Amino acid sequence: MKNSAESESFFQAAARNDSVAIGKILAAGANPDAVSELCGHTPLYNACISGAADSVKALLAGGADPNFVFSYYSPVDGRLEKDIVALMFVRTAEIAKQLIAAGANVNAADANGTTPLMRAAFKGSVEIVRTLLEAGASPSARQVRRPRKKPHTARELTESKIQFWNEHIDESNRSRVEERLLQYKEVQQLLLKAENNV
Repeated sequence: MKNSAESESFFQAAARNDSVAIGKILAAGANPDAVSELCGHTPLYNACISGAADSVKALLAGGADPNFVFSYYSPVDGRLEKDIVALMFVRTAEIAKQLIAAGANVNAADANGTTPLMRAAFKGSVEIVRTLLEAGASPSARQVRRPRKKPHTARELTESKIQFWNEHIDESNRSRVEERLLQYKEVQQLLLKAENNV
């Protein structure tokens, strides 16, 4: 890839689920694990966070490493996430399964010890949690201790969200919050069952 404009087109194609463009860019010699100079992310990250299943398939077929480790810097809020992998950002179970089939490590942990299972549990993503557990994700993994931050397991993160929503339910948001609580409680039950089977 010759310049930053061409590089940017690669990341954009991944985000918009344009597998044809991805194929052409890879055929022209692009690194499937290219890293953004601005934010540090990869095309596979863009595809995962956008729910772009066709892009994920094309990138993996083109040699993208599902276990490629990178760090993401947010130009919006200055957040820095170190030692992350694409599986931590999947939006669907379908994409999680694609990455797992390609060899993604379901127990990969970022610099804070947060795993894909923890992230999915914190979001209340029932089917992704189910998929990760079926693939061998550890329900007992715990984040590393940090200043002013309590290290959690996936279930503890889920329960923190249940507590949060219970404290913030009112008549203006009741139906939406009750729906979210059902999702988190289903995740909680999946994790409790998995913990008991360890």
